[in-house]
Amino acid sequence: MKVKVILALLIIGITSGIAVIGVVYYDSTPPGVKVEKAFSVANSEKSYVKIVNGTPELFVGDKETEITGFYTTSQLLPWSQESVEPVKKYIDKAAKHNFTFVILDLRWLFIDKTSLELAPPNIWELYDAGEYEELIDAIKPMQPPEDAAELIDWTLLDELFDYAESRGVYLVPCFVYHTPPLWWLKNYKTNLQKNNTGKIVFMPCFNSPAHEKYTDQVITAMVKRYKNHPALLGWNLGFGYTEENNYPGGPVLRYGSLGWYDYSEFAEQRFREYLKDKYSNNSAELRQGWNNESLTFENAEIPQPLPDIDDFNEMVDYVNSGGDERRQFYDWQFFRLEEKKRSRDHFAELYKTLDPNHVLFCTSSLPLTTFASGFTMETDYYEYAFSSYIDLVLFNPGVSNGFWENPLYRLICHSFIKYFQNHGKPAFITWEDWGCTDLEEIKKCAEFARRTSSGLVIWEGKNRYSGNEALGSDDDEFIDEFTDKEIATFAKTFHTTPEEKLEKSEIAIIEEPMAGAFDYRRGTEELDVFSGYKGYEPLALGALLISAGEDFDVVATDEIVKNPEILKLKSYKVVALVNLGRMDEKVLNALLDYRARGGGLFVVGRTGLFDEYGNRDASYLKRLLNVTTNVEVQERDKSSWHFAKGDALLKGIESREIRGDEILYLPSFDYEKEGYKVLGQLNDNPEVATVGCNYKERTLFWFPSLRTDEEKVQIFLQNYLTGNNGFC
Repeated sequence: MKVKVILALLIIGITSGIAVIGVVYYDSTPPGVKVEKAFSVANSEKSYVKIVNGTPELFVGDKETEITGFYTTSQLLPWSQESVEPVKKYIDKAAKHNFTFVILDLRWLFIDKTSLELAPPNIWELYDAGEYEELIDAIKPMQPPEDAAELIDWTLLDELFDYAESRGVYLVPCFVYHTPPLWWLKNYKTNLQKNNTGKIVFMPCFNSPAHEKYTDQVITAMVKRYKNHPALLGWNLGFGYTEENNYPGGPVLRYGSLGWYDYSEFAEQRFREYLKDKYSNNSAELRQGWNNESLTFENAEIPQPLPDIDDFNEMVDYVNSGGDERRQFYDWQFFRLEEKKRSRDHFAELYKTLDPNHVLFCTSSLPLTTFASGFTMETDYYEYAFSSYIDLVLFNPGVSNGFWENPLYRLICHSFIKYFQNHGKPAFITWEDWGCTDLEEIKKCAEFARRTSSGLVIWEGKNRYSGNEALGSDDDEFIDEFTDKEIATFAKTFHTTPEEKLEKSEIAIIEEPMAGAFDYRRGTEELDVFSGYKGYEPLALGALLISAGEDFDVVATDEIVKNPEILKLKSYKVVALVNLGRMDEKVLNALLDYRARGGGLFVVGRTGLFDEYGNRDASYLKRLLNVTTNVEVQERDKSSWHFAKGDALLKGIESREIRGDEILYLPSFDYEKEGYKVLGQLNDNPEVATVGCNYKERTLFWFPSLRTDEEKVQIFLQNYLTGNNGFC
């Protein structure tokens, strides 16, 4: 593919979603192709993860087991015996195609047998209209039970476990506990999450005792009931608003949610307790931090987000800033992160305590995408890498025609698998069908799984709630369902493609996962193109590296704080710091130590210009560049520039101009005095360098965007990474 396509696709962004993929059809296994049965269900055996030749693998008993299966979305309804049939159909498909398991999506709202009795006649009309308060008011009253597990009819799930055993297929139940039953909504409305405009959603607040109490009861009963069943492979932690490690909300409407969460009274009270702990109950320190002399721990309120931007000059200033620098917003974001982690760990620990002999799956957030996830706090993928509770991770993109031609999508899939494999966790992708009709796209999905030694799971698609007409719903389809031809193509391609291993990388991109929680303001109308401007740069670099034939790792700053020696232990030759604007001493010192030991630094964009709170502080950049002269920032709204000449890094691009208008402000200093060779300079002010290198210090800076002229940027990167220039 032409390199110049990369930027255009990257600029489109990931906020519109990254789901789509495909394969070639066979009604049965083609002649001459032998597919070994992956396993047979005989008796209950322990499942676990083991490293084999450097790659984490899934084992059952003493046998390595492939990660293949289906993820069903059809719900089991206690009042409908026929609701079990769509799930049985996918168990049959798993047996037919020699897949290992089926993940069962079990939403609490539907498996609770009181839902039909308590539901108002117009429940779906109210839900679709977003009239959530009115819907709760219309639910028939019911006292909370002593034990919520007693309201679950396990008969259909019992039947599925026995049926799966008879078909030689494992099951992985996913109890979606953030979809509470109607009686819970009726009794605990004040424990529902609320956005910054006061609108509730049907998701309990993280760490609500009323939610934990009843959820614990159901999980405990379920695990005790099935943990010794021979068809059990493990459990899937259905965590988050969309089961994807997240809060509700976002800049666009997502399943009835919009905006920032959680502004409920329950969350605000917990936030005040968090502040007491953080500031050691010292109200004077709190007032100083928040710059509010009337503030106390009793009247502290959750801050509102800053508005969208409708002025170009303001947008340029914001893009070049450290984001929202209010200390109260900083405190709230880390509170939100801690609340989510605490809730996730509570339920993950419960599963592993009740059943230490089976693996726990969970959907993780993704490296290099956190800049777009501040609203929903899908930022802490590194927590999944280090969790002692979670054994396997997955994420759920959708495949559509042309998916694999998009470098952004390829990059995200690759980075996800590689990141977790590097940390000893098997990772796999659960593919949704986003209207894919090209079997070659499906084939590439399966080939990708084999090239990365990962797994392949297929989303059922159509959310068919058979028998759900009793609740008044006639909307039974949300996502396309793969055809039998497409499923056969997935399976045949996977089972006939040789497995490959991912290679060790010598390059790392350092990511600050929380950046998107502070750099979140969007531009209105035509200014929306600048939304998330700095956040796309790491993705652009990753796509350009892959196109140049160079693989890379992602390292979160949180990993560096946890283990400052990580860069040394990984033996990276170069680490890239791309718009790593906010910086603290621990991360900075680890990077300086890495360079002192012979590593190279590639400093890109607005890196090192702010402290951890977003306040301007160029001292971090000075230390990264190892300069003593004053660093000044050239504030310009638009500029163009060109490469210099006479250096090995400029082979093939000497004196060539970079297309596009540059809006990033450019730091400048006395380059010659500090030992930097100027490799690029502004057209209208050649005294200001855009690119420069200090070979002795093994430090290269690139202050403008990487996305203005990607073809020339790629040539530069190839020169930089060839090893023929005395640097790498």
